[in-house]
Amino acid sequence: MEQCSCNGRLVNDPQFGKVIELFGDQRRTVSSFLVQEGIVKKKHVKIHGF
Repeated sequence: MEQCSCNGRLVNDPQFGKVIELFGDQRRTVSSFLVQEGIVKKKHVKIHGF
């Protein structure tokens, strides 16, 4: 994602299926991007970690 200045990949998670894995702490930036672009609804975004 150029907006985040990071690399990433799609991985298959046994529990969640296909997930986006990004390098660096991009949790807030990506969640905002996904909601603003209408890709997901805010209630469906779950941020894990720290």
